Amino acid sequence: IEIINTAKTKYDITEAITSVTWSGDYQQSARKLEFSMVTSSLDKSVPKPDIPTGSIAIFYEKNVELFRGMIFSRSVNGNEISFLAYDDGIRLLKIKGYYNFKGKSVTSICNQICSDYSIPKGTFPEVSTKITRVFINVSLYEIIMYCYTEASKVNGKKYMCVFDKGKVSVLEKGVNKLNLTFEEMNNLISTSYSESIENMINKVVVVDDKGSKKAHYYKQNEIDLYGLFQEVIRETEGKDNKVEAESKLKGIERTCSLSGFGDTTCKVGYQVTVKDTNTNMLGFFY
Repeated sequence: IEIINTAKTKYDITEAITSVTWSGDYQQSARKLEFSMVTSSLDKSVPKPDIPTGSIAIFYEKNVELFRGMIFSRSVNGNEISFLAYDDGIRLLKIKGYYNFKGKSVTSICNQICSDYSIPKGTFPEVSTKITRVFINVSLYEIIMYCYTEASKVNGKKYMCVFDKGKVSVLEKGVNKLNLTFEEMNNLISTSYSESIENMINKVVVVDDKGSKKAHYYKQNEIDLYGLFQEVIRETEGKDNKVEAESKLKGIERTCSLSGFGDTTCKVGYQVTVKDTNTNMLGFFY
């Protein structure tokens, strides 16, 4: 780990590091780096670099840069200092905007946001969905993801917003495939699997302003198996209410996770092969 502090002084603190965690979440645009290092006010042989909040932390693996971001917090506990840094994706979460879009395309909205806030632009998938909506005090990340969520309701694709090489991009989940397999008796440490119908919705009714039924959409096989789980939405003029209603239908939620021996090619939203007969996790996963 290399540090560039607010005075532009560089430090290599690798030898003092006690722990480091590099991570990301598909529901956030920012990746983060958490690390700790030894310190001592008594032992003069222990380095005491000046690392205030606002310093830049750079994380390498074999001279390949994996992360570059700003330190947002630091804390001292005994003979250890802990730091938390985020990459530039945090800007999308920390900047809240105000917009009034009327029939504007998703891609042009993303381009405008990048232009308005001088955010380096990567790639945005072209979709035909038009957005009409007012946003007030909404994070840039939420605005971008709202637009692509609306597109997802139409085309069924899943999107995620990321910062890659200093630029903001929207990626389709699973398009990037890793040359990697997590396999039992090889590089798997543990796996878990669960399923739930707690959030199931198997029928959606569309009503007008007077409460009169206009349409309904349902999954009869799920109703027969589990009973009725119904939601009602109000008809909206100028909007495809069928798409809106069908997007609210939810089946069984299946969740699985694994721990494996580290491989830094793994990133949120990438597709990876898993072979674990214990949990029946066999095939491609995000």
